[in-house]
Amino acid sequence: MQTVAGLTASDGYGFAAYVCTRDQQPLEPVPDAAGVLQCPACGHRTDEPGVGVLGDAFDILHRQWGLRGDPHAWNAIRELVDATPTPPSAELVRAAFVDALQRVADVDIDHTDEQQAYRKHLDHGGMSGGHVNVAWWRTQGIPLLVDRATSRRPPGPRSTTGQPV
Repeated sequence: MQTVAGLTASDGYGFAAYVCTRDQQPLEPVPDAAGVLQCPACGHRTDEPGVGVLGDAFDILHRQWGLRGDPHAWNAIRELVDATPTPPSAELVRAAFVDALQRVADVDIDHTDEQQAYRKHLDHGGMSGGHVNVAWWRTQGIPLLVDRATSRRPPGPRSTTGQPV
């Protein structure tokens, strides 16, 4: 298993852990840039700034999900927040993604002890179809989205509090 800046570049079976959303190609570590992954097909790098919307967080897809409903929840969240301006703090970014997950899957990861939840509208077949892994969203999915959205925020003017304006 290869890890680059907290992102697992490959899993225990040698498969790419992350792929480019644009063309589904496995992302590879950039040799001269620690912690950066790049798509060999389109050239997209994970250290490139986005346009300043929450949709910037979805430039990479990971191969491992919690349950079969999770990729459908991921796509629905992406559609919901795609053009939403990225809030100025990680806490507000997290709140936006938590709210989006609640709207998409009726799951409040901060106020439930549920480990998984079945949602018929996310069921597209398979043994765990429609099941959302609440623990996965709490510990991996939402933190990844927050990290991606905040790290891809484009540079810009700062207010007196140090936050983007």
